[in-house]
Amino acid sequence: MYVYYVNLGGSSLGTWDEGVYATAARTAVEQGYWLLPHLHWGTEFQPFLEKTPLAIWLEAVSMLLFGTTAFAARIPSATATVLTAALLYVFGRDLFDRISGVGAAMVFLTIPYLYAGMNGGREGGTDMLFVLFGTVMAYFIWRYVSTQDRRPALLYAATAAAVLAVLTKGFAFGAFVLVVAPLIVRHWRRFLTRPTAIAATGGIICIALWPMYTFAVAGPEFIDEILIEQVIGRAGSGSDPNALISGLSYPYLRRAPDSLDPWGYVLPFAIGVWAVRAVRSRMAVEGWQITWLVWWGASVGVLFTFTGDHPWYLIPAYVPMSLIVGYLGGAAVNGARSAQVAVVGALGTVILISARTPRIGVLPDVLANTAGVYPGSSKGLLFAIAVTLLIGAILVASWDQLRSSLFSERWARAGGAVLILVVVMLLVTPPAVGTSNWDRTQAEHGAALDARIPSNAPIYVQSELRSGRPLFALDFYSSAHPLALAGADELRNNETIRYALVNSQMVDTLERPHKVVLTTHYHEGTNAANVSAVIFTSSSTRHAQSVRASTRKSVSDNNGFENQLLDSTL
Repeated sequence: MYVYYVNLGGSSLGTWDEGVYATAARTAVEQGYWLLPHLHWGTEFQPFLEKTPLAIWLEAVSMLLFGTTAFAARIPSATATVLTAALLYVFGRDLFDRISGVGAAMVFLTIPYLYAGMNGGREGGTDMLFVLFGTVMAYFIWRYVSTQDRRPALLYAATAAAVLAVLTKGFAFGAFVLVVAPLIVRHWRRFLTRPTAIAATGGIICIALWPMYTFAVAGPEFIDEILIEQVIGRAGSGSDPNALISGLSYPYLRRAPDSLDPWGYVLPFAIGVWAVRAVRSRMAVEGWQITWLVWWGASVGVLFTFTGDHPWYLIPAYVPMSLIVGYLGGAAVNGARSAQVAVVGALGTVILISARTPRIGVLPDVLANTAGVYPGSSKGLLFAIAVTLLIGAILVASWDQLRSSLFSERWARAGGAVLILVVVMLLVTPPAVGTSNWDRTQAEHGAALDARIPSNAPIYVQSELRSGRPLFALDFYSSAHPLALAGADELRNNETIRYALVNSQMVDTLERPHKVVLTTHYHEGTNAANVSAVIFTSSSTRHAQSVRASTRKSVSDNNGFENQLLDSTL
């Protein structure tokens, strides 16, 4: 919780995607567009049709409670992450035992991408809410088919969670349909009941209400944006040159080590321990559970490998990975020798390969590049690896004697849990979380202009400054004032333009009366510039009247000057 809540609003909103959702949420709070979220796309105020609205609604409610801030926009995602971890404790406990549940929750909370990646637990987006609701659905369906609990309430709870997942991320819910498909197929007779029919009918009705209303308001444009553009368009959006398989839109396979680091390196050891124990003990029930979890992760990965184009689409696969790795930790603490050996081997593998440890100089270049390890000194780390493996071997060999002589059974379990916690804290140290320089620049200038701009007055952005970069963060921090692009000549000559964001080098060439309210240095990659927020002033009554009139008109009708709409799409 410390990682996900402390200083949550300390960095500015990112342009993609949290700036979009936060702007729509702010518009709902300030202007009342709740049922169909709206925001400014460039100079045009219009419905936001690309996503289902639940995440925006929750952010808006958070803003009612905490104010229209970045902190409020991110609270739903952070809370969803923590609640998912709590659910994983329950899930792991019911699947295996309490220690496994604790391990699963801890693994999930310490996945670096979740606390430092885009659309993770510290960003205001849809994905963590989607994972929470989808996991709740999967848990209740698993419990319904795998235990003696046959209460219809389990089906109703699973249906409610499914409705929330669909209203959060729309067609992406198909991933969780694949997740639970083996459970339904394997136990299909248990679903041939009246409660199932009631739950399914109620769920379909609840899911259909918002799309039906939106289609009635927006017409075919709604289908074009939410289905054609966001689903079909992304699935066939082109071939990434870094993809291992030609034709894929994102190199998921090549970047999987970084996305799953470090726990992905532990996963094969956990699956291997399960296989060995299942064969030796003929644990049919436990074997089926692990098989289903492997299916969960694999189905999500395969689906989005061929239909997705962003790394955060793999976040639903973090749930089964956490449960399986938690199972390994629980087995090791409970005295399974194969699991203890696997933990030592996994720890050594993480030290060797993980992007969170320096490169030791013994890996082939291809493997090192794939794993994303950093170059660095190898001598000290090689010694550390040797010591780690030696201590691990001693602990494995003497575990039973240590546990019986030093601890009672209860204290041994507690000590094992603390050991897991210490290892987690050592392996996964949260990096500094922040946004890009461009996002911070937008936030600072948006706030500076917002304090000086009358309601509905447009802000013009120098087109040469933007260079294809989106401006959603500027839109949020400037209270969603209409934004438009304008070239340098237009900014110099169009007297209806009053407020602008320009390259500071252009300020000295402005002959119109003006004042600079803020100048910052922007640097990102090879691009660098001093950015200035400018308010043009008037030295005549006639010009002042013209400026006041301009704020009441559409930005597209500025005395013959044609404005370029900001082409901002998710």
